[in-house]
Amino acid sequence: MDYLLNMRKPDREVKTLIIAFRGWPDAGESATTALKYIVRNLDSDKILDIDPEEFFDFSHQRPIVRSTESGNRTITWPQNELYLCESTADEKSVLAFLGTEPNLKWRTFAGIITELCEAWGVDNVIQLGALMDAVPHTRDTRITGSSTEPNIQNILTSHKIRRSTYQGTTGITTAISSALNEKGIRYTSIWGHTPHYLQAAPNHQISYHIVSFINRILDLNVDLKSLKSAEEHFRSELQKVILDDDQIGEYVKNLENKYDETSLESPLPEPSDLLSELEEYLKNRPQN
Repeated sequence: MDYLLNMRKPDREVKTLIIAFRGWPDAGESATTALKYIVRNLDSDKILDIDPEEFFDFSHQRPIVRSTESGNRTITWPQNELYLCESTADEKSVLAFLGTEPNLKWRTFAGIITELCEAWGVDNVIQLGALMDAVPHTRDTRITGSSTEPNIQNILTSHKIRRSTYQGTTGITTAISSALNEKGIRYTSIWGHTPHYLQAAPNHQISYHIVSFINRILDLNVDLKSLKSAEEHFRSELQKVILDDDQIGEYVKNLENKYDETSLESPLPEPSDLLSELEEYLKNRPQN
């Protein structure tokens, strides 16, 4: 595979891969911001780049040119990078794939991810995503997901974390999940729901809850202080905008009423209960 650049096989056993893609599966840049935060706050080392030449239409996904201090012009191409990340507290390691959704050859691209998992013994893939939804920012962040691992799916189902019933156009994440499923590799999808009326990016409110979720179930010991501060600042600035715009404020109030009515009919689970069950299962599940 000539499009695998600068590849170095992990020097230790790593069973879990976390994935997030820029673009369609990343409303408010919430998922990629979450994974970037994990990479930055663990002892991380890039071990692979995927050459974009085969997978992007550069007239559609245009590279970015910048000038350096010396006056040289450099091009930044769409990036797909794999990191080996280690928690220095307990030497727990995970792989993190931070990518840009490709325009071309999705089956080939999904095959790359699957083949790397098979070659390196990865048996647990967690994909992070974010989508627009009719949810108010003033309520607890909604997390949904599904898993091809029956025990994890049972936990999600028991806490009313529903499988997606969406049918229609899809993204690279579905191509990857299908490829992994064909090879018998477990795949869990976790999505944060971003208020559809917000255009601000990154949405640190959603990113914070995604990282908190992954931090708990994988026991990564990621320090959340700076992300929590960013989330609080995001909420504060957003509240100022709401107070200054009566029309938006009225819309949010109406959305809150509809959201609360729906929640009363179908109560959402306590996040702490769900996290505790998932955390216990992932810690104690048998390793292949």
